[in-house]
Amino acid sequence: MSQTFGLGPNSNWRQLIKPPPAEVLLHYLHTKWLEYAAKYSGAGESFQSRDEPSLTKGLAAFLADESEIGHQPFAGDFFGELAHYDLEPDGTTRCTRRTDIEWRLYSVPCFIIEFKILDGSATKLNRYLKEGILRFVQARYSASAGEAAMCGFLRNAG
Repeated sequence: MSQTFGLGPNSNWRQLIKPPPAEVLLHYLHTKWLEYAAKYSGAGESFQSRDEPSLTKGLAAFLADESEIGHQPFAGDFFGELAHYDLEPDGTTRCTRRTDIEWRLYSVPCFIIEFKILDGSATKLNRYLKEGILRFVQARYSASAGEAAMCGFLRNAG
């Protein structure tokens, strides 16, 4: 959390502005995924053939729509596929990381949800272990968020 905004773990501000517990966010996210999948999995390209960024962007758009119509039971906003950039010495930028779904409370990153497609293949599992869990544990996605979760999109092999 950013001390600049007064949202450090022991800040008095957090007593007034409390993010929901992680299990509430994850339950809401899971429920909304099921609704999103029920509504759109039979339309257009199959969910089985969509890549992970397409699935997370779709879920993020669905979450934003649900929030706008008042169906989100807590404050804050979900964002999909947020890229984070570092400035190079010449003023150009380099994308250093990307978060799949990020939940922010009053513009402060509070919860990061990372997704990987798992289909039982050794290639996907290896990628999940090397590119997913390792980056996740090292907090390379967003070290400023207080909490994070990792989820898998389970796909039929083949």
